[in-house]
Amino acid sequence: MRPALWKAVLIAAILTFTVLESATTSAFDFRAFYCAGAAVQQHANPYRTEPLHSCERDRTDGYFAAFSRAVALPAPLPGYDIAIFAPLSELPFVAAKAIWNIVITIAIGIALVALVRMTGISFLAVFSALWLSFLLPSLQFGELIPIAVAAICVAALCAQRGRWAAAGVAAAVALVEPHLGLPVCIALACWAPKARMTLLACAGALALISIRTLGIAQNVEYFSTVLPLHALSEIGSDAQLSLSVVLHYLGISDTTALRIGAAWYAAVVVLAVYASRALARRCSDGAFLIAVPAALAVVGGSFIHVTDMVAALPLAMLGYARIPQYRVAFIGAIILLALPWWHLALLLHQRQYAIVPMTAAVGLYLAWDLSRRNVRFALGWSAAVLIALVGTNAWYVASSDAYHRTAPPVHITIDRAYPEASWAWTNSKFISTGSPASWVLRAPSWAGLLIVLFGTLGLVLRRRVGSQPLGEVT
Repeated sequence: MRPALWKAVLIAAILTFTVLESATTSAFDFRAFYCAGAAVQQHANPYRTEPLHSCERDRTDGYFAAFSRAVALPAPLPGYDIAIFAPLSELPFVAAKAIWNIVITIAIGIALVALVRMTGISFLAVFSALWLSFLLPSLQFGELIPIAVAAICVAALCAQRGRWAAAGVAAAVALVEPHLGLPVCIALACWAPKARMTLLACAGALALISIRTLGIAQNVEYFSTVLPLHALSEIGSDAQLSLSVVLHYLGISDTTALRIGAAWYAAVVVLAVYASRALARRCSDGAFLIAVPAALAVVGGSFIHVTDMVAALPLAMLGYARIPQYRVAFIGAIILLALPWWHLALLLHQRQYAIVPMTAAVGLYLAWDLSRRNVRFALGWSAAVLIALVGTNAWYVASSDAYHRTAPPVHITIDRAYPEASWAWTNSKFISTGSPASWVLRAPSWAGLLIVLFGTLGLVLRRRVGSQPLGEVT
């Protein structure tokens, strides 16, 4: 069988498995988004417990019937995002879920093609990096992040090719996840004059959509109340990789931890704006204007989920392609970021043991392909990620079970008018152990981020500039 043919067969088999897997999963986050859209269609407030909870209980399928009776899952989305789900909520849940899965799959395909063209990394290597970190969890949860990351990848490709207006449109689309899209838009507005009018027009359009969808009062409520409450509801979650969760377990008050996380995010945006221009000029590649702020957006902050880590992959891949002196380090970063460690442990906890050979295969293929077919290097990485996953998962499951047997009663002070009250109770009761194993599960993702930051920002600090300034960057 020819190499191109067996690769096509392999990809088809993986996609078939993933689609079949997603067809039987909960679309966890999509439930809340669907019901937020339904609330808007009823001229109700999508940020309040009702009618959101009633919809999740009565209008979605029975996958989480017992869960949805007790817990209202929040939909902390800006108005322009909720506008996407309002028409979908007119359909039966199963049909809306199927359409959303198609949208997600298309977005991931766009991200894949853009990354291949932008970095020159092989199609199958990029596919392997996105499979477990991006494709599988996105379909399982029904999240918005595939659209944001696809937009970031397209914006980076357009910036690389000097298509600044198109880059501005794509950067604005990335605002579907505001914490990822905002630094990208700011950096582009600062350093690419030809993108400014496009960004301004898109920002105005998003503002008008939000006001038309929610009105002014609910938009104000989103920024002033909903976002802080949602960050508070997950302040102790083992699935969080934010600075605020670290401060929470160090004993700092939750309010102070969230404020420090927000201040850190603001400082990171400033750093990202400076570093993106410096790297774009030094490497003569406008893609860094987009990739740097996207990656730095998931460093620290007050609310960073494990699935957000994929936003750092474009910068890791650009570093691999454009900074050859650190190529081995970037291979490690790509592999570490390609594996959503906490989510993989969750799947193992649910006895989905097929994830073990999948994880080993991703580590094996990425290390083999990116190292120019170094078999020993590939086998070493495959064994390392396999041992790390199985060993850490066994430790985490054991420590979690012990925590649940001894944990004190949960007391939540969030106003029950907001779904974050029941969501905070759920997080505190079931996934907020703070055990040593939970920190070890976070460590590989943080290590991947640190490698990317040292490999790229270290280049900014070097005195000697090895390339000419990028023409369209001021």
